Amino acid sequence: MGSNKNKQDEVKLSAPWGGYQQKFSQSGKFNHSEASKHFVEERSKVHTQYIIEQEKTKRLGLVLSVILLIVAMLIVLFSPEGKEIVSYWIGGALLLFSAGAAGYKRLWAKTPLIEVDADH
Repeated sequence: MGSNKNKQDEVKLSAPWGGYQQKFSQSGKFNHSEASKHFVEERSKVHTQYIIEQEKTKRLGLVLSVILLIVAMLIVLFSPEGKEIVSYWIGGALLLFSAGAAGYKRLWAKTPLIEVDADH
């Protein structure tokens, strides 16, 4: 038990997107420091790639948000005469989608006729 010859390298695996961690004890495969070093390097590459892809997804959401915001403004700005009410509703919906794509989770709006309060 106190001997270094019987020492087992303990490897804890968990996905970067989950909270569950599973513990694996390997006695034969990770006795060499070179194998355990290679394992840690490869596992680190997986985590690095996950972080890179997660940031790409966030940037795509922000680009989508900007595009939706610009389209909403253009629809309201260049609405045909007599169709202003419809363009306001469409612009408002696109503005709402834009805020959602940017990551906003709360919505508060108050007008003389309507009061909206949403928290997610």
